[in-house]
Order: sequence, then structure tokens, then C-alpha cells
Amino acid sequence: MNKEEFREKVKSSCPEELVVHVPIAIDVLSDIFLRDGQYYQADVAKVIQYLGRLVPLLAQKDEGQLASFRLTAEDVLTSDYLANLLSYKMKETRRFAFNAEEAPFDSYEDAIAWMEGQSVELTEDTIVQMQETQLRMLLPYLSGEEISYIYPKPESNTLWLVVKEAHRTSKKIGFTPISVALYILVDIKPLLTPHVWSSVSIPEDIETENGSVRYRKRWVDIRLNTEISWNELLALYRSIRGSLGVTKNKMASNKHLELYELVQRKGAPPEGRGKLAFFTPIMEEWNRLHPEDLYHSWQGINMAYNRIVQKLRARLQIESVI
Repeated sequence: MNKEEFREKVKSSCPEELVVHVPIAIDVLSDIFLRDGQYYQADVAKVIQYLGRLVPLLAQKDEGQLASFRLTAEDVLTSDYLANLLSYKMKETRRFAFNAEEAPFDSYEDAIAWMEGQSVELTEDTIVQMQETQLRMLLPYLSGEEISYIYPKPESNTLWLVVKEAHRTSKKIGFTPISVALYILVDIKPLLTPHVWSSVSIPEDIETENGSVRYRKRWVDIRLNTEISWNELLALYRSIRGSLGVTKNKMASNKHLELYELVQRKGAPPEGRGKLAFFTPIMEEWNRLHPEDLYHSWQGINMAYNRIVQKLRARLQIESVI
């Protein structure tokens, strides 16, 4: 059957609270279930089984930590192996928190309802304090609802234990914290994405003779969880370029560098009058050095220099600070 028919088959068979996630699940799992351009009835139940494992990844995506991805057999195999290694620790956590090795809940809805019930109610008095704490957890979407954080109550030792263990295991393995928490609570194995990345941007002020300017110091943290294909690496590359404000493939050339350095050696270009006197000797020197690439007016070389500066300012998000 085609993709649309397969999607409707899955929707009609899966739990109501997960229907909203079916389209993205089929896209993410297409490398596993799309064979010879077709989807098959036998795979409907398998996709539904993966739905519960995929939902917790949406929380991570909403925090801006996830590039576009598709799961492969490699990713699922790695996830299952690591989840099996964690099985003993999950049982131990349940035994300590709930006095039983079996998962205390049968569904996502029940587990999330319990976590919300044990969480601090955010008020004007508690919201600032709670948002600063590290012991919190981002819940995934259910039925398309908005994501939200939970904060364990100080007196709720059970939820505190679950959340703390989820964060500890997440740092060790790479599963999202909510995936680990739901592994403890519902016994649904978590999934690893092929890669996770996050972009950091910090404003910095620089004093100049014309006042302060602000630019954004930016970097990207990347974690590769499994083997990734060339197409996945290319998708990651494009996502990172977009986050850094680089939207075109054309990079600065030796010509751009030489022209910028030539102008800088002559001093800062004037803001108002005096551009003719400033750029004419620069044009003459450039033409003497590059007879194969001539400028025919001072305005032309002025515009070329301005384009270089504008591109740098846009990429570095430079702004004036008075």
C-alpha cells in the first residue's frame, strides 16, 4: 500500500492519544518499513509499538537539541542493546521506589498523570525557584498538547528518585531523561537518535572608538550516538549552518580577504563625505595588482567592500550598543 493508506491504517489501530504522532513516526521509520516503495499491512502493529518509544524524543526536539533524523535498523539495534543493559538498573529503581520490579503503570497517560500529580504547582511564589532548579523534566506531547515541565515536590521522594535516576542515566547513555523515566514507569524501551546537537549563543560587548558593538559568540555541541550515513551527516550539516545564520553555500574567497585587508591598511572608511578620496587610491592599487579583475569606479570597490562587511555583520549578528 502507499504511504497515505498505510498512515490511515496505523491511525485507525493505535491508541487515541498517539494518533497525532503517526505522520512523523512513519517518516522517521521509513528506512525500516518502506520496502520496494511500498508499505505492508504486517508492519502496522510494529509502527504502533514504535510510537510509544518515539514520543519522548519530541520533548528533546522542542528544546532545540535535535536535527532532522530518520531511524535506521542500526539506531534501533543500538538502542535495544543499551536498553537491555539498563534493565537491571531499571528494576532496581522500581524496587526501591515502588517496592516491585514490575513497571507501576500500564500507559503513558497514567504515568504522566502521576508525575504531574507529584509535581510542584507553579505559582508566583514558586515559579522562579523551580525554574532555576536542575531537578526538572520536560514532558513530551500527548494528543498534540503543549509540552510542559514537571518539578518534583521536595516531600515526594518517589518522583524525586525517578527524575534523578532518569537524568543520571541520560548523561551516561544518551537517552532523553523523559525516555528513561518512562522506561522506569511504563517499561517501554527508549530510543536513541543518530545524533543530538545544540547551538549556544552568548552576547558579548566590544568597546570601539565609535562606541560599543555587540556580537554573538556561538558554537555547536554535537553528540553522535550511532553510526550515521552520508545523508544523515549532510542533514546535520545543513541544520547546523542554518542555526549559525549561514544560509548560502558561497563562502568568503581569497579576493574577499585581500580586498578587506587592503581597505583596512588604509584606515577605516569614512561614514559621510570623503569616500571618493578614500576609495580611489584603493581602486588604483587593486587594479595595479589585479589587471585581470579591474574595478572601473570607486563606487564599485566601495560596494564590494560593504558587501563583505554586511555579510560578516549578519553572520556574527553584530549590532551597535550606545
